Formats: sequence, C-alpha cells, structure tokens
Amino acid sequence: MWFLTFKHCIYYIFILTLLGGCQLGKVGEVDTDEDDPAETPPSSKPAPEETTPKISFSDYSVNQSSISWDKENNILTLTSDGGTNAKGGFQGSGKGNKPIAGLIGFHNSDLRDFKVDFTFQGSVTPWMNFLIDINDDEIADYIFVPIMNVAGNDIGWNGLTDPFKVVCMPTCGTWGSNSYTLADFPNSKIVDSVINDGGMPKDATNTPMEGVLFSAGGGSSETGTFSVEIQNIQSVD
Repeated sequence: MWFLTFKHCIYYIFILTLLGGCQLGKVGEVDTDEDDPAETPPSSKPAPEETTPKISFSDYSVNQSSISWDKENNILTLTSDGGTNAKGGFQGSGKGNKPIAGLIGFHNSDLRDFKVDFTFQGSVTPWMNFLIDINDDEIADYIFVPIMNVAGNDIGWNGLTDPFKVVCMPTCGTWGSNSYTLADFPNSKIVDSVINDGGMPKDATNTPMEGVLFSAGGGSSETGTFSVEIQNIQSVD
C-alpha cells in the first residue's frame, strides 16, 4: 500500500511548485527580440508625368487684330478684324492688321532641338518666325522664316533638318530669296529679344518679344478679315 509521509508531501509540494513556476514564467514572457524587422510602410508610387503640353502665349498683335488661347482644348486663334489704320503700329509704314502670338519658354534654346506640329482651320494659312542669335550674346541677329511642311491642314517643321529663309537685321528689311538649313547656321539659338524689322510691332525695338512667333495673313499690309485656328500644337525643345 502506498502512503505518503509528511517528508514525502513536503518533497512533492516543492517539486510541483518549481514546475508551476516554470509554466507561469513561459506564459508571462515578453518578446523583446529587437532583431525582428520593422513593419515596412506601404510604398507610394510616383505621380504619373503630365502629358498635356505646357504651352502659353504672349500677345503682340498690331492694330485691329488679336489672339486667343484655349489652353484646355489646345487651340490658338489668330484674328484680323480688317480695315486700314493710321501709320505707327509697326516699325515700318504698314497700316494693316497682324495677329502675333509669342510662344513662351524657349529663350536661349538650340534651334536644332526645336520641332513643331499642328493642324489649322481657317481661310488663311498660319506661318512662323524665329528670332535667332548666332553670336551667343542672347540678342537676335536674324529672323528665320521656316519653310513649313504642309500636308492639307497639317503643318510641321523640324529645326534639325528642315529649311528656312533669313531676314537680316537691322540693315536688311527684305525677305531672303534663298533657303538655308542648320548646316549654314550651326550655332543658331532661339532668343527672346528686341528686334528691328519693319513688319514687327513698334514697341519691339525696346521691349523683347518671344523667340518663337505665330502669325497669319499678309502681315503689316493685311486689311482683310480672317480668323484661323491653330489646333493640337505639339512643340519640343
């Protein structure tokens, strides 16, 4: 027959107390392992690049003409209200109406890097001028008149490869009869500058104009009425 003496009882109580303490110790443990990797914050994706062209214009229109820019729909409108004006709006003797839009943001940029494409709707074909510095002094030496690639209502021009005509300033006020390419003027830069040309606004002798200009119609001699929309302008520099 099994029986426990007082000595045995004390011994077993001591053993059970030790075991119970170990179990309690396991339950009460706190994980202090500092090697656990910290929680990784959720990664944030970069915002997508804006694809809408950032384009804006200055208005240099002379006499009864104007421009308007619909940024949301990418439409530049050149308008002549017609009629003859008193002499004095142009540097020369012209009395007509000439809408002129200056494309902002191309000062001191290389002509070789400039490309433009657009479509147009209207009774006249729009055209462009570039104010060009070849001496690296940020003052225009020439006006380049790009010979645009026209296919129906689509127009484009590439400064690296496409030809242009030259108007020299200030001594030459006539259109150049020859066409040139970048190979003839390899250091050409577009500049915002004052200019001396009979077909430009009178104030441009003292106040710089943007180096990329859009216009339409017959220039300083234009007395007719027209409105032309230049749409989907894509310019690269």
